[in-house]
Amino acid sequence: MNFGTPELILVIIIIVLLFGVGRISKISGEIGSSIKAFREGIASEKDKDKQESEKTETPKEDKSLAIIPGVVIRHLLYTGSPWIQSS
Repeated sequence: MNFGTPELILVIIIIVLLFGVGRISKISGEIGSSIKAFREGIASEKDKDKQESEKTETPKEDKSLAIIPGVVIRHLLYTGSPWIQSS
């Protein structure tokens, strides 16, 4: 069953006669504000998630690189490297 332009116009006229112009504009305004509040809620949730992920993703100090000089020096001392002389 296809609805063309004349049928849609007839349905709109019947709705306006039943509810009145004031009530229809009030309902459409409430629907619009509901959609706006919904979008703002979703945007604020995304911002909260982004802030939480930034807090949890703070870079930690990599201590594995801090031991490398000590290991290298110890290796050079034990192998008798000419660059480092043990005292």
